Amino acid sequence: MTSDKTWSRVDLGNSPGAIGSGRDTHINGITFQEHLSALREQEAKLRADLERAHEAECKVLRQKLSETERRLANPKQYCAERTQRISELEKLLKDMSHGIGKDRLRSAHAALEQGDFSEAAAILAEVKAQAKEHAAEAAFGEGLIAEQQIRWADAATAYAEAADLAPTFDRLQKAGEYLYRIGRSAEAVRYNQALLDLSRRDHSPEHEKTADALNNLAASLKALGHYTEAEPLFREALAIDSKTIGEAHPDYAKSLGNLAGLLIEQGRLKEAERLRRQEQQIMLNSQGTDHSDSAFATSNLALLLTKLQQPEEAELLFRDALKVHAIANGKQHQNYATDVNNLAGMLRDVGRREEAKPNYADAVAILKARLGAAHHYTRKIAGNYARFLAEGETAEDAKALADLKAIFGEDITNPK
Repeated sequence: MTSDKTWSRVDLGNSPGAIGSGRDTHINGITFQEHLSALREQEAKLRADLERAHEAECKVLRQKLSETERRLANPKQYCAERTQRISELEKLLKDMSHGIGKDRLRSAHAALEQGDFSEAAAILAEVKAQAKEHAAEAAFGEGLIAEQQIRWADAATAYAEAADLAPTFDRLQKAGEYLYRIGRSAEAVRYNQALLDLSRRDHSPEHEKTADALNNLAASLKALGHYTEAEPLFREALAIDSKTIGEAHPDYAKSLGNLAGLLIEQGRLKEAERLRRQEQQIMLNSQGTDHSDSAFATSNLALLLTKLQQPEEAELLFRDALKVHAIANGKQHQNYATDVNNLAGMLRDVGRREEAKPNYADAVAILKARLGAAHHYTRKIAGNYARFLAEGETAEDAKALADLKAIFGEDITNPK
């Protein structure tokens, strides 16, 4: 089975207001459909690159592909995020306009409106080199561009430079977030600790930003296996959320989910069950029964109930989650395939092999078509199916396993 979804409390810069999907709707000078076409082209290119890539390059390409898939799954949210980043860049350029020249600024603004970041990047590099008083702002702008272009390692470097030059909440938060994303969790801890210290100094001890900082620090400590240090931070964030945003808010549910994930890592499953149930109920009440976040919360609870050997309820929940994912993302999406795989694992565990088999096969087929045979997640789910088939005793199982090995290699039965 796959692991639970961990919730992020990091603000990705969603701008307010709905964005239409009509043919003549424009976002920063580009139509909504042009945004989607560009994302699909990027996805296709990344898949092709991944098929040809050496092992050392695969991790970065997989990260980029995963982010592109996230953007495609919710293009309106992506366009809102992109609009916000461009607005931030335009404000940065305006604030650093002295000595740049009005014509060059106008040209950079016009290019940004068409999705071209090159002129803005050149200006930011010059400002950083020549105007030390604006170096932190310029470095932050470089981080925004790298983030938009899914260059996460470059984003982490730029945001960390900005935070080192002049630490603010936004700069420290971005530095911690992107260092965490690229697996440099020990460095992320340093910036997230500084973020928490700054928030406690500048805000009240029970401010919503302090809860965000506590969650981010706890997540980076958890990634290092420092569970005893992370747990009180998650709990403190929950207590603040309870007083600020309230216990009916989806962000409160996300914080519950993060603490539950930590307890599960420690084998404290019964403690986690109460939190998972509360998390799911809040999501259903606040987001509705047809929202992706509700489906994820339902899936997380189902996974935990499977571990607690409560298969009857787990099966009902997995099937509920599948219905929502089918509506929200379609039956060819990674999220749908994940729950199909998890349902198959639960059915296998209770001896319902004939029902499990087509679900495993469907999950692999969806991911192979969606992500490609070389994608690490496709191979992970194919490995689940291969090990299931290897346990079988029929000629049909043996043939299906041989077919799977012909696609994914003889080592597909080996856990990664």
